[in-house]
Amino acid sequence: MSYFMPEAKPFHYCRGPNSALLIHGFTGSPGEMKPLGVHLAEKNISVKAPLLPGHGTEPGKMTKTTYRDWLDLIYKEIEFMLSNYERTTLIGLSMGGLLSLAGAIKYPVENVVSMAAPINLTYRFYSFVPLISRLNLYIPKGKWDSFVKERGAYNCIPTKSLSDLLNIRNFVKEGISSINCPVLIMQGKKDLMVSQKSPLFLNEHIKDSRLVMFSNSGHILTMDKEREKVLNNIEHFIFGKHISL
Repeated sequence: MSYFMPEAKPFHYCRGPNSALLIHGFTGSPGEMKPLGVHLAEKNISVKAPLLPGHGTEPGKMTKTTYRDWLDLIYKEIEFMLSNYERTTLIGLSMGGLLSLAGAIKYPVENVVSMAAPINLTYRFYSFVPLISRLNLYIPKGKWDSFVKERGAYNCIPTKSLSDLLNIRNFVKEGISSINCPVLIMQGKKDLMVSQKSPLFLNEHIKDSRLVMFSNSGHILTMDKEREKVLNNIEHFIFGKHISL
């Protein structure tokens, strides 16, 4: 398979019995999870980062997939992790944060790390999503997104796929009360894409959750200014150690 850029290639590091499934975001790729994957592998945690259907190639292919394709892939990957490792943590960024929560709704995973999950968006055209999602448009990301090239992400948003993003959001909101495992919620205060209301909603509605906000970080927490703190907090959460709030 040919990838949009090398950063979009999936990766799998087989290490110890603790494992983590790393789930990238909307229009993103495994490249945005690579710093975290390398960090966890160095701590003897087995990590796997798949590429969601329609991602990592060219934006037009994303419009030919739906949220069901993304959920089906994640369910398949979770089943693989549960069958091959003693404990599994689901870790997702942006839409991947929603997908990790969706996985915890259906499967008995050890815990979840949800970063910048878009329960509420800050896009100016957010209220027009039901209309523009019917159109085959590609909106440039501009200043909303960062590290596009470094993480193998598309530099535009296929509007036809926005409704699928909202479908996943709705699925999580409907099933959130059934999440029983510990959940670490992370959000950057300088996030230009996800509203600060999102982590507050998750923290309020998930039984066993803790929230960590990062003052100098935007949407891509795994690559931004406070990435070392982000990676260390995730590691500590997996091993049940103290987290820096």
